Amino acid sequence: MYNKNYTVLVIVVVVAMVVAVLGFSFVRRVPPGNVGVLIDWGEGTVSDEPVITPVMPGRFIIIKPLQSLAMYPMSLQSLIMVRSEDEGQVTGDDSVDCKDMAGIQVNVDITVLWKVIPDDIGQLYLNYPNRDIRQISDELVRRISRQAVADACGQYGFIDIAGVKRIEFSLKVAELLQPALASNFINMSDISVGEVYLLPEQQQAITNKSIAEQQALQAQFLLQQRQAEAEAAIAQAEGQKQVKILQAQGQAEAIRVVMEQLGGRTDYYIRYISIDKWNGVVPYVLVTSDGQEFPLITSLPDGIIPVPTSDYPTVTPTSPVPPTATP
Repeated sequence: MYNKNYTVLVIVVVVAMVVAVLGFSFVRRVPPGNVGVLIDWGEGTVSDEPVITPVMPGRFIIIKPLQSLAMYPMSLQSLIMVRSEDEGQVTGDDSVDCKDMAGIQVNVDITVLWKVIPDDIGQLYLNYPNRDIRQISDELVRRISRQAVADACGQYGFIDIAGVKRIEFSLKVAELLQPALASNFINMSDISVGEVYLLPEQQQAITNKSIAEQQALQAQFLLQQRQAEAEAAIAQAEGQKQVKILQAQGQAEAIRVVMEQLGGRTDYYIRYISIDKWNGVVPYVLVTSDGQEFPLITSLPDGIIPVPTSDYPTVTPTSPVPPTATP
């Protein structure tokens, strides 16, 4: 009796252990931060395609071998394609090679940030079954990204890609890449264009263009400087002209006042000018209009000046005149 009960107990324990092992083998868990895909071949036997059901984080019981569970992280993934071996995910030069609009080869460092779309994870699995996230990155994201860079590269010259239009080139790559990845159930979060690698002769062409642009800017600056100097000279000349005009107008007004005092007689005015300009020294020689010379009195006693006549009345000169002596 004892042996019989012991045998039954052993059988129960063994059956319980088997059931527990089988039960745990049928329970699968999707960790937080991941999205799962339940592949059910049992319900898809008619169409010969499995029924795909996205599942969120949690525990699930699956029926083997009719069902299986694939998982993908929902976190941000990065695909780095660069020339440096220390930064990239592939040994050797992994930069994207492309040709510019003139057919000249250019190599570009590219970094793509992407992640799966949870609601479309089933379609992604059907297109790429039995691939983990790294395989999807290598087989899908890499191929589409390199194609987008090549298409964008063909719309620019290598000088623009490596120079002033690098940001515009980056935006063009993003514009081409985002819908291409979305159609394959991948969401592109960001793309970064890094170093652009050129052949030595291409780099020299950029250097020559930069020098030419600097020379053009310098020539333009010198031209503007010359124009400014010319305008300043013109302004100065104009100012000097206005000063002379004002001086001439003042002189003309002075002459008019003197002429009014002299009764409008020009001969009086000439005599006035002579007295005004006289330095107080009697001339030695008088030269007539026909060129004859007549000696004059060499000097007069101090304080003696010519006595005015009716033809040459006394006028008040602008400069001091020695006082007339009493006869």
